[in-house]
Amino acid sequence: MSESTWKQYENYIKKWAVFCSKKSWSVWDVNITHYLCFLMQFYEQGLSYMTISSAGSALSLVFICSCKQPIGENRLITRFMRGISRLRPPSAKYSATWDADKVLTVLKTMNNDDLTVKQLPLKLVDLLALVTGQRVQTLAAIKLKDIEWSNPVQIKLTSRLKTTTVSRNNPVLVLPSYIDNNLCPVNALKAYVNLTEGKRGNVNNLFVSFNAPYAGVTSQTVSRWLVYVLKLAGVDLKKIHSS
Repeated sequence: MSESTWKQYENYIKKWAVFCSKKSWSVWDVNITHYLCFLMQFYEQGLSYMTISSAGSALSLVFICSCKQPIGENRLITRFMRGISRLRPPSAKYSATWDADKVLTVLKTMNNDDLTVKQLPLKLVDLLALVTGQRVQTLAAIKLKDIEWSNPVQIKLTSRLKTTTVSRNNPVLVLPSYIDNNLCPVNALKAYVNLTEGKRGNVNNLFVSFNAPYAGVTSQTVSRWLVYVLKLAGVDLKKIHSS
């Protein structure tokens, strides 16, 4: 389980403790009735199916019911969650998109040879995001050792990601070469690696901070870089954030 998922679950477990305290119930007496009452409060508050499901998953991770199975696998619980999904079906995560052509127009004006160590990674991040469709956590996790300079270039991620499971391996990112050098992700990647070669020291992360001491950047930083270029392209970020 990732650290972010555990923090989310930990929050629901704390809510469970408060809920039980108000009801004068034992925190450790997780029977079916108490469990359903706990989830029902979220439904009555108008919260989404995904929120209710996350709350249930948190308790199911920690507690088992009297029949010695995870409480979330109980027949009554699964029927309850099916009912919630029908009454309040999960909505699409995004209801708005942005015009990639606007971003490509901006990127095309950015010549790799003319860009600084603060400008080139902004371009590279956007090209990688457009070509691979990967989330910022994946882009921030790329290591130099992951890059296979074949034709086409492949990036075989070795870091543990949020989507990594026992049965699901990390994606392999395939970068095609484009005729237009200013829109070619491979050219931008090579240019960035060469530009930062003398600055990164022993840091193996592909994307590094702008200033010394150089270190690998976080997914939050990668996200800010993406947003910056979207603003340059005139993308309506308010519309995206409200979706």
